[in-house]
Amino acid sequence: MARRPRITEAAVAKLGAERLATLLVTEAGKHKAVKQALQLALEADQGSDSLAAGITQRLISIGRSQSRLSTNKGREMVAELEQLRSSIVTDVASSDPAEALSLMWQLIDLHGSLIERTRDRARRLGAFFASAVPDLPDLATQAKSDIEQLASNVFQHFVDDRYGVYDELILIMAEPLGETGLALLQEKFTAAHKKHLSQGRRSASRDAEILQTGLRAVADTVGDVDAFLETFSPEELQHPALAVQIAMRLVDNGRSTEAMAMLDHAVPDSDDDPHSRILWATVRSSALKELGRTDELKALHLETFETFLSPDHLRAYLKLLPDFDDVEAEEKALDWVAGHRAFLPALLFLISWPALPRANHLVTERTAEIDGSYYDLLLPAAEALDGRFPLAGILIRRSLIDFSLKLHRGHRFKQIMQHVKELEALDASVVDYSEHDDHQAFMERLWLDHPHKAGFWALLEA
Repeated sequence: MARRPRITEAAVAKLGAERLATLLVTEAGKHKAVKQALQLALEADQGSDSLAAGITQRLISIGRSQSRLSTNKGREMVAELEQLRSSIVTDVASSDPAEALSLMWQLIDLHGSLIERTRDRARRLGAFFASAVPDLPDLATQAKSDIEQLASNVFQHFVDDRYGVYDELILIMAEPLGETGLALLQEKFTAAHKKHLSQGRRSASRDAEILQTGLRAVADTVGDVDAFLETFSPEELQHPALAVQIAMRLVDNGRSTEAMAMLDHAVPDSDDDPHSRILWATVRSSALKELGRTDELKALHLETFETFLSPDHLRAYLKLLPDFDDVEAEEKALDWVAGHRAFLPALLFLISWPALPRANHLVTERTAEIDGSYYDLLLPAAEALDGRFPLAGILIRRSLIDFSLKLHRGHRFKQIMQHVKELEALDASVVDYSEHDDHQAFMERLWLDHPHKAGFWALLEA
C-alpha cells in the first residue's frame, strides 16, 4: 500500500492556485476562523489602508454586540482576536505603525464588554488581553508617538481599567514614555488625586485607590522611593508585608537606617505566613549587612535558620564565622536539623544541603513519620538517596505506595507499579534491611493490607 502523502507547504503548493482557492473557499464556508483569516489576507493584499479599515470595522462590530458568549463562542472570539492582533502587529505596523498603535488600543479596550458578556470572565479572554498589552510599547516606539499624547493615553487607560488588564501598563510603557513621559504621567496622577480629594470624595473610594496605585507605579518605575512611600498612610505602613516592600526599596537606595526603622515598626506575628516572615528577615539582614552590624546579622541569620529551617540563612550565618569555626558550626547545625521534630522539613533541608548520610539516618530511624501524601516532595528525596542509600529510597517509596493504596488512588496504580519496579531494582543493592521488612515481606504485607485492590494486583500480575 502506498504511503499517504505528508501535508507540507511544498506538497500543497503543487496543487496549484485554482485548486487551493476552491478548497479554501469551501472551508471558509464551514469554518468561521478560516473565513476571517481569508478576509484579513485579502484586505492586506489591497494595502494597509484597506486592512486597517477592515480591522476597525470588525472591532466596532464586536464592541457594539450585546449577545452573550458561551464557552465555545468565547474560544472562537479569542481565536478571532488573535488573528486581528497578529494582523495589526505585522501587516499594519510594517507600513503605518501609528495606525497599528491606535488599533491595538481599540482592540484591548474591548476587554470590558467582552469579559462581561462571557462566562469565561477570568480566564481565556482576560489572559488574551493581558498578553496583548506588551505589544503597545514596541508599536509606540515604531510610531514615534508624541510623548504628551502617549502619557495621556496611558493615564486614561490605567484609570478606566476595571478588570486588571492594564495593571502593569505603566511599567510596560516606561521605555517609550521615557523620563519626560513618566514625569508627565506623575503630574497627571497627582493632579487627579488632589482634585478627587478636594471634591470631598472618600480617600478610600475605588477611584482614589486607582489613582494612588498609579502614583505608586510611576514612583516605583522611576525609582522615587519617597513618592512611593507618600502614597501610604501611617496605619498601612505598620503592616509587615507592606513594610518589607518599602524597606527593600530603601536598602536598594542606600537608606538602610530608614529601612531598619520601617521594619522595627512592623514586626510580623508568630502566626503570620512563614514565607512573609522569612522575607522580612531577609530584608532586615540586607539592611544590617549594609550598616555593618555583624553581630546582629549573625544572630538574625541563626534565629531565622532555626525557626524556619532556612538553608539560605544557615549558609549566610556560616559565611560570617572565622575559618574552622564554620565547619564545627555546620556540623552542629546539621545535627540539630536531623533531630528536628518536624520530619518532612528536616528531610527536605538535609536533601537540599546536601547532607545525605543524615537524611538516610532520619529516614531509616523515623520511618513511621513519613507521610506518603506529600508525593511531589518525597519522590525527589527518594531519588536523591537511591545511589548511596538505597534502603532510604525504598522506605520512602513504600510510604508512597501505602498511602495511594489506602486511599484507593486508582489513577495512581501505574505510578505505584513503577515504584514496585524501582523497589525490585533497589533491593539488590541493599545489604541489610535491619529491622525493616525485606522486599518479599513487604509485598506479602501489601497483599494482606490491600487484597481488594483488584486493579492494582491485575497490573502487577500482567
